[in-house]
Amino acid sequence: MPAMPRQDSSQRAWWFPPAGSWIGIAFIALVALAWFAGIGSRPLNEPDEGRYAEIAREMFVSGDWVMPRFNGLRFYDKPPLHYWITTASYHAFGITQLTARLWSALAGLICVAAAWYATRRVWDARRGRLAALVCISLLLVAAGGHLNTLDMGVTAFLTVALATFMIAEHGCTDAVARRRWILATWAAMALAILSKGLIGIVLPGATLVGYMLWQRDGSLLRRLHILPGLLILLLVASPWFVLLARRDGNFLSFFFIHEHFGRFLSQVADRNHAWWYYLPVLVVGTLPWTGFLVTSLRSAWRRSTSERDAPTRLLLLWAAIVLLFFSAAGAKLPLYVLPVLPALAMLIAGAITQLSPRAIARRLLPVAALAIIGAAFVAWLPHTHLLGGKNATYVPMCNPVALSMLLLGAGTGAGVVLARRAKVDAAIAAAALGGLLFVQGMLFAYQRLAPVVSAQSISALARPYLRDDAPVYAVQRFQRGMPFYLQRRITLVDERPYDLRAGMAWDPDLSLPDLASFTSDWNSHPGALAFMRMGTFTTLSAQQLPMRIVANQAGTLVVQNPLPQRAPIDSMATPAQ
Repeated sequence: MPAMPRQDSSQRAWWFPPAGSWIGIAFIALVALAWFAGIGSRPLNEPDEGRYAEIAREMFVSGDWVMPRFNGLRFYDKPPLHYWITTASYHAFGITQLTARLWSALAGLICVAAAWYATRRVWDARRGRLAALVCISLLLVAAGGHLNTLDMGVTAFLTVALATFMIAEHGCTDAVARRRWILATWAAMALAILSKGLIGIVLPGATLVGYMLWQRDGSLLRRLHILPGLLILLLVASPWFVLLARRDGNFLSFFFIHEHFGRFLSQVADRNHAWWYYLPVLVVGTLPWTGFLVTSLRSAWRRSTSERDAPTRLLLLWAAIVLLFFSAAGAKLPLYVLPVLPALAMLIAGAITQLSPRAIARRLLPVAALAIIGAAFVAWLPHTHLLGGKNATYVPMCNPVALSMLLLGAGTGAGVVLARRAKVDAAIAAAALGGLLFVQGMLFAYQRLAPVVSAQSISALARPYLRDDAPVYAVQRFQRGMPFYLQRRITLVDERPYDLRAGMAWDPDLSLPDLASFTSDWNSHPGALAFMRMGTFTTLSAQQLPMRIVANQAGTLVVQNPLPQRAPIDSMATPAQ
């Protein structure tokens, strides 16, 4: 049998190692297993995961796909695409923690696929493979893909918009194909709007303006096919807005004024941070590739200026505009900046192709060393006084965290050894796998805090006491996952969470404003359950309210209104005459 001709690295199979080999198949299977592992076993975290899982559950139960509701209250904070996809997964596979997170996991893979394909089309196949490996293992991307939030979904469609525009401008020469790719960009922006609102068009629009000015290319406007693009945007994104606005006059002003301009300009509780907040987030969020960050940005700037590399300019502008936009916003959370990460993955992949093997090893070595030192330190912590008292809650996390760091150290350490042997692609694959396993290990470690950070445990303790004919109250103590795990509405008492204030104002009958109202309602519902803290229980007990504690978990009590005792049969008999 004649020997197969040797292929150039840019013309090999689309993955490394070659997808047709048993090593390539095993590697792809291992990465897929590492990506999807655990998404159904970890309890839903507070507050976002429980809230978004429940909104989709209520949509599933009611069959109303237009008006999102949470705990029976109208909830207009975000558009519905995330809820729609999650509800569809409930229909297909049942209501579970896995199906609640499934869309985030798939959206993360869409980001990876978009980064890979755009880089492959614009530059070459090897750089595309490297971009995919970097993207799937970035700490923030991997974490976002395993959490039930809206951030990964909007990042997926924004990344697709960026990727399709890159391909239209720099990855194809046929005019018909360019038009199709540009129209795909408009469709992706429409889906991004349906995922999280106006950032779906604001971020691509600002990047486009900056790119057009930097390129000094006014003809770009003609290539955008604005009229058919706007038609696609309106056909995809606008029907839901129109339908809900016709059903509820409160919707448009709340959604656009309060949730967009108000949240951007004002300071939201627990989300107000300094302007530089995202700089350390990116340093940590780009692990295990943090050592390549400065090099990749410096190299990209050089190519953008001296070499006038237009695609690199586009990626730099995208990263800068997204970072500046969210840094200027009043509300900041780590996952908000996710749309920067796929662009950084493409830039880091470009830097890797230009670095020598020894330079790559030098950038992986600090991560490997710090990970191993960190693992030793975390394993030592339980034997010190640092985790005594209130901090003892974190002791169960120490061993899983130490193991996660060892996995990161092993992956990046193997990358150092392989890079020194000039096996660069294998080194990047090893470091990527180590980074992905590190994130999974950290998520597993965080699961040890489930009684504190999730409503699953306390809800499981309360479930045996539920009665169909008696309500459930959350008295000054409400966790967003309670309705999901109990699969029923909870009546809030003297509790006004910031994300439910509008809904409670629109539907005041669905909650109780104070303890006095609760006292009256409680007395009329034998068998009712209530979640509360010990201090609240002591206050209400002093009022002679009929209550008994049936469960206690991490400071949250489950209290029942005792059912009236039935009289014995003998005592009910008619006395003899």
